[in-house]
Amino acid sequence: MVPDAPLNLRDNLLVTSARKIGLLWQDGVSNGGKLVIDYVVSSDQSIGEWIDMVYGVETQSYTTTFPVLAGATYLFKVRSRNSVGLSDYSNIVSILVAQVANPPDAPTLYRAYD
Repeated sequence: MVPDAPLNLRDNLLVTSARKIGLLWQDGVSNGGKLVIDYVVSSDQSIGEWIDMVYGVETQSYTTTFPVLAGATYLFKVRSRNSVGLSDYSNIVSILVAQVANPPDAPTLYRAYD
């Protein structure tokens, strides 16, 4: 049997920034009687179409390798794979990429006069 869908797909807040997105998830309840080999991460990169972005992810985390756009929202879902086949998709997570903050103005020289 194929494994159960991964659970609790979520934003990895320690990784996600204005330049990349990090994801975390957990294995489903059952592995289908076979070890989970790897995972497939799919995304809708704000274009309205799901794309399998990466195959063979061997950990329960992923960091994007494509450039993200600040202010854009990206959707992700994950499937696990064992020697029988692929699971159903996990929950879908929506991640809004933060805007890049503008650096502060350079300090100006200030002199106090008596």
